[in-house]
Parts: sequence; structure tokens; C-alpha cells
Amino acid sequence: MYYQCFQINFSEYMSSLVLKINAGTIWVLFCLTSLTSCASTSELTPSNYQTQLTYPEQTDTLFFVEQTDSDNPLYGTRLTYQSTFYELDIFNVFIYPVRHLQWQPALPVLMDEARMNYQGLDEFIQQNNYKSRTLEDIDQLDWQIAGKSVQGLRGVSRVHLHDELYMHNYAYFFIKEDKVVRITTNMKFAEQLPPPDDYILGLLAQLTVPKESAYMSQLRQSVE
Repeated sequence: MYYQCFQINFSEYMSSLVLKINAGTIWVLFCLTSLTSCASTSELTPSNYQTQLTYPEQTDTLFFVEQTDSDNPLYGTRLTYQSTFYELDIFNVFIYPVRHLQWQPALPVLMDEARMNYQGLDEFIQQNNYKSRTLEDIDQLDWQIAGKSVQGLRGVSRVHLHDELYMHNYAYFFIKEDKVVRITTNMKFAEQLPPPDDYILGLLAQLTVPKESAYMSQLRQSVE
């Protein structure tokens, strides 16, 4: 098992991505969240994350806490894990359909997911009256897991809470089947620690997501 990472100019890439939204590659899925308007998909079955999702109960570094499914098929499910070494380190694994018509090449899709993730994080910081967030870097990952190439992104932010207190926010983005796998965690006192890549590798090695459902296939075809 090995991995490589390459630093990306996040701000420059995202600025160009936002300005070059193409209906053929960027799927504005938010307008479809009112599912009652999609009559053709109402009787089709979405992914069942209770029966079609395989995940580890425990890895060398994490143990499973709970699974939370959304009633909206577009939002998928969330798995929560806790570190075996430090009980305050919680890892959330979000699994949901890709918000695009196509997901290859993966990099533009993952960068779009990163942009939305950090928008949500900034809103959370503002709502909780934290001071600020600085994006330290975002890296492209090229890992080998069980002899297969796994590509993704890793973003690292420093969230300034109050006074001199801060924490590191790590966000990982991958694509499996037609699903985004987004893994996030916040770590205090992580200044001298490496990114938690080993935690993520242990999860991905045992994670199998549902294939594209009839529901999502029809929904994507309806907006092509």
C-alpha cells in the first residue's frame, strides 16, 4: 500500500471552475431536491444504504458508532466513527450520489465537492461565532489499495475558535461507483501530527458502496 499527493492551487482552480460551469459536466442538482416534480422517478428504487452498503465495524484506528440515513435519496447516508486512540476525534463518512451527469474525469467533480464542503464549513463557523478559517492546502491523492488505484483530494484547514484556540479540519473526497465519499474530521492539538491518512485508508479498504440505482439513473437521464 502506498500513496502520492500533489499540491493544487485551490483558489485558482475553484475560481476557474465556478466561472466555467458547463451544463454537460456540472450538474446543478439543487434544483432537483424537490423530488415531487420528478414524477418519472417516483416509483423507482433509490440505493438502500442499509442493505447495499458494506463498511467496517472496526479498523486498526477507528470503531463504528452509528449510521444515519437521509430521507432524501440525494443526500445518502452518514457513517460515524470514533478514534480508538482519542475519544474526541470523530470521523464522519458521507456517502451520496455524485451531483454531476458524469464523474470522469474525477478531479473537476471532486473540486466542486470541495468547494461546497468549504462553503458549508464557513457557514458553520459563522453560525457558531468562531473567529475564522484559513485553507492551508489541498492535495491530490493517488493511493494504491489492494492493488487498485484510488484517486482523491485531501483538504486541510485551520479553524480559529476563540482566543488562541484552533483546530485542524481535514476533508477527504473520493468517488466510488456513482457515489461521492466525503470523510471529515476535526483534530485539536494536531500541529505536529501528520494528516490522518492511515485512518482513511483503513476505511476505504473495507468500504463498498451501492451501484448506481435505477432512481438516480433515471433522474440523471431526465436532466441530460
